[in-house]
Amino acid sequence: MDFDHDRSRTDDEDDGGPGGEERARRCREFRDVTSTTIPLADQYLQRNHWDLEQSVLQYFEHTASSKESVGTANGFDVIDVDALEKVRPERCQKFAELTNTTPEYAATFLPGYNYDLQAAISSFWTDLPSPVTPLERSLSDTKTEAKNEDSTDSPAKRPKKTTNPVPVNVKMEVAENSPSSSSSGDRQMEVSPKPDHDIMKRSFFKLLSWNIDGLDDKNFNQRALGVVEGIKEECPDVVFLQEVVATNLEILESHLKGSYSFITAPKADYFVAMMMHKSTVTMQKNMVVPFANTKMGRNILCAEVVWKGVSFCLATAHLESTKDGAKERVVQLRTCFDFIKTQEAEKMVILGGDLNLRDPEVGLAGGLPSSTVDLWQVCSARPECRWTWDCKRNTNAGRKCAGLSFMPQCRFDRLYYRPAQSLAKLKPVHFGLVGLKKAPRTQSFPSDHWGIVCTFDEK
Repeated sequence: MDFDHDRSRTDDEDDGGPGGEERARRCREFRDVTSTTIPLADQYLQRNHWDLEQSVLQYFEHTASSKESVGTANGFDVIDVDALEKVRPERCQKFAELTNTTPEYAATFLPGYNYDLQAAISSFWTDLPSPVTPLERSLSDTKTEAKNEDSTDSPAKRPKKTTNPVPVNVKMEVAENSPSSSSSGDRQMEVSPKPDHDIMKRSFFKLLSWNIDGLDDKNFNQRALGVVEGIKEECPDVVFLQEVVATNLEILESHLKGSYSFITAPKADYFVAMMMHKSTVTMQKNMVVPFANTKMGRNILCAEVVWKGVSFCLATAHLESTKDGAKERVVQLRTCFDFIKTQEAEKMVILGGDLNLRDPEVGLAGGLPSSTVDLWQVCSARPECRWTWDCKRNTNAGRKCAGLSFMPQCRFDRLYYRPAQSLAKLKPVHFGLVGLKKAPRTQSFPSDHWGIVCTFDEK
């Protein structure tokens, strides 16, 4: 096939392809089906005269072949059958070195970028392992420190299993908690909050939500410290946490309670929690809304707060997990949406967390309530921020999918927002991911989920 063409001509003249809007649509569909990139989609579609089905088939044929390799001809990737055995080990090793992963992981990641090392590393979004930090040194009294990818922490205190973590089959009602009911007691000396002058001066509101994977023992303490560092770097006004356990909550409190107040749902094997910055957020009350149909002890943790004179109703939840929990999850999501609908029109409402959602389930739950938006979607729906449980890029999640014939990518974590009628000027302006840096001195990320963070400002 002759790939030569005059670069000075328009795109349609170059390849006989469709116009801009249709061209972009096919590229997006190719990217979504193959979990690759727009530039790679463009290359495959041009090769196949913009036949989407044929392009996708050719891509999977190439990536499935054990004899494929990639070179370039006139700016396009081409398959070189004889060269792959020479370049594959070298590029996998280089990718592993630069991303602090493994050659085995690289072998699953690089095919999606046609073994283009630069493109793959650029898309991986992560840094090299962090050096020893003050946070890490402060846990030197723990019994077991994580030293490498094969190490597993054995924290001195891990949560005991309970046979019935929270009441189930209860009527739909709101149970009031006092702000102090979730206190971890006198485990650590109370640190007086020091005013954070930077956060007090800024005009925007920032909220972070993160499933911190407290059920995984691997590099447990170090991963908890990675969460601490991620929160400190972002400095959000409010944090939603899911899959919290007693031990990682203790680590978070020991490093962050000088700046943040903590509330939790009833403490069971694992639970949800919320953090509010003491310099900017005043909590008025908090409550727990139980899910009557849960088989996993799930509920909604809610708080009414004030930030710089603005009233918020905040709610975080961890909806029923797995494909088998779909029926319960849809009912729970409907309960969440009903909760949004009942809030006063003068309050800003943000509800989110690890909702374990598949896109069709939103419709099955009756769709979003009036004026409520999905924050990822309204903040440009950037594809690089789409997947929050990403087995292709997050090695913690990838390890849990070992043996599967594909690497799942899911948007389990979501934030929904309903503005207050009188505060339309405060709007979401940015949506991003957190937790992309490896935990100190490990090859683990802080969690198998990326955290999601949204900033609101006056426009």
